[in-house]
Amino acid sequence: MANPVSVFSAARRLGGRSGWTLTHLQMQKLLYMSHMYYLGENNEPLVNGRFEAWDYGPVCPDLYHHLKIYGSDRVPQAALSFAPSVSDDHPGAVYLDAAVEDLPRHRLVAMTHWSHGAWSKKYKSGVMGVLLSSDDIMEEYKKRMEWPDEQ
Repeated sequence: MANPVSVFSAARRLGGRSGWTLTHLQMQKLLYMSHMYYLGENNEPLVNGRFEAWDYGPVCPDLYHHLKIYGSDRVPQAALSFAPSVSDDHPGAVYLDAAVEDLPRHRLVAMTHWSHGAWSKKYKSGVMGVLLSSDDIMEEYKKRMEWPDEQ
């Protein structure tokens, strides 16, 4: 078993793998999807942060508050320079890398707002702080494996 990594370290790896082309919104969604697949396949969390159901999808509040100053602009490398990137030998690295390389950025909102997903089940308009528990996220993973064509 590997220890969960900091959300900032995971975000730094995502940013680096993308060539620092990701917006904050894209980074949040890629981080969530990486975390969900890692949790589903390894039965342990990838990141040590929590995810909540916000208006624009699953959000890690700690990362949000750190990166919100960039709005819809790309997140620069300097924003996460304080955090070490997830190392190549951490088993979660391949999930983060695959998210950047394999998930279509133009579909990230649809993917994280999937009608059978944790966000859709927990989201309440205008209500902040609704936790997406590991059980909620694991349930989404299982449904994605059962219904891959509905995503």
